[in-house]
Amino acid sequence: MRFASPTLLGLTSIMEDKLLRYIELLLKLYQSVIDKSSLQGKESEEFNRLCREIFEELIRNPGGIIYIETKEKKDVYKLGVERLLEIYSKEQILDEILSGGYDGIVFDGVDKYAERAKELIPTFINIEPSNKEFHVLYNEAMKCWLYGLENSAVILSLTLLENTLKGKGGKDKDSSNKNLCNLIKKFESDGILSKIGAEKAHEIRKVRNKIVHHGLNVASSEALRLVRSTKDILEEIFN
Repeated sequence: MRFASPTLLGLTSIMEDKLLRYIELLLKLYQSVIDKSSLQGKESEEFNRLCREIFEELIRNPGGIIYIETKEKKDVYKLGVERLLEIYSKEQILDEILSGGYDGIVFDGVDKYAERAKELIPTFINIEPSNKEFHVLYNEAMKCWLYGLENSAVILSLTLLENTLKGKGGKDKDSSNKNLCNLIKKFESDGILSKIGAEKAHEIRKVRNKIVHHGLNVASSEALRLVRSTKDILEEIFN
């Protein structure tokens, strides 16, 4: 089993051992209900400790990808985690977060949110509101950045740029089939994009490819610059 998250890669074997032991104790707990017995004192303490430690990892990486080699193992782990999530109510989770639990995850997040919010002055544009794709995707990219999802912000920006170039291909029937690199070159050669605009577009394209194909994690300031560059490029195209 491998956790497909950079923050968990170093904990793979440890977390797997914890999950295996948790499931073993969970089965014993189910059996104790049938036998009208109970877990032994040390096992009960261990079970509670494992529940908390595993749950904390899940809270830190909600919805994260977990790779498991076989379907049989996957089903067992999935069932075990589902049972674990049922133990905690949303009220318990909220109380724990607000009291500084889970290593102060909420306070760290709020602090970063405040820092980022200060940097987000309004985006002044002259692209008409009727262009809904621009307004929706650009706003979503900014929200991603605000909440610390730098890679997502860049990917959304590239999607917006690529869709716009293909849509503005106009009479060029092959524009929808051209790759982005060639589209940028065409728009530059046609005089729709300036040399600087084309360079910015290629930069966003290259960074996005590194994210998707090589697992690059973009720095916060870099991601924000690329999102704003997307706006500059599109203003060139639409005007």
